[in-house]
Amino acid sequence: MDTAFQYNRNTGLATYAQYPYVSGSGSNPACQTSVANNPSNLKNKQTVSVAGNNQSLQGAISKAAIAVAVDATNWSSYRSGVFNNCAANLNHGVIAVGYQENEYWLVRNSWGAGWGENGYIKLAWGNTCGIFSAASYVEV
Repeated sequence: MDTAFQYNRNTGLATYAQYPYVSGSGSNPACQTSVANNPSNLKNKQTVSVAGNNQSLQGAISKAAIAVAVDATNWSSYRSGVFNNCAANLNHGVIAVGYQENEYWLVRNSWGAGWGENGYIKLAWGNTCGIFSAASYVEV
């Protein structure tokens, strides 16, 4: 995640209008290797790593959406409910956006609204799927 934040600081970020998201097998628009170079609003900002526990992730989510790495090996069959069928072998980047204290973390995935709960998964409270292992955000 930190590498992506650094890339944004150095090159800027395309707007959604310039480069809309198309998942997986989408064909319109075609994948681009470059887009207009926009000034980055992260240019002089610091990346903040989130220490690995419930309280620190809660506090961070109250400030911003948090980039997290997780073990998504068993996520393909997720439809709804609170999920806990995973290890902590980090292999996928997602965004932690909310929580229900002592119950679950609300996480937005990139697999589209047809997956999970309208594109989201509820991970069981705690370090489920390794959510604490590589969490960070940019302080703005």
